[in-house]
Amino acid sequence: MSNSGERTAAVSGANGYLGGVICDRLRKEGWQTLKLLRSGGGESCRRFVLGAPVEPDLFEGVDLLVHCAYDMALRRAEDIWRINVAGTEKLLEVGRAAGIGRMIVLSSMSAFDVSI
Repeated sequence: MSNSGERTAAVSGANGYLGGVICDRLRKEGWQTLKLLRSGGGESCRRFVLGAPVEPDLFEGVDLLVHCAYDMALRRAEDIWRINVAGTEKLLEVGRAAGIGRMIVLSSMSAFDVSI
């Protein structure tokens, strides 16, 4: 959790439509935003790849996690499950271990049901 008194929200999928809208709204409400991105970056960004191992320091200084990343390029049910579902589980486990008090998981209408 942040020690500076400022509230910091980490947003996965921050470069997507939904993540971008959420980041904008959080900033208007006085939150610092930390974009969790596959590539690119800058001062307010950290590298996060859905489905890859999640480093424990990813959430250093984070008070809130908003997870809206989803790999829509995947087509095989096994890949969707491994990357999107298991990747989300890993992210939440690390967030919980880091002491994040509030974690929000959401999806856009672009995601689709997968039956395995």
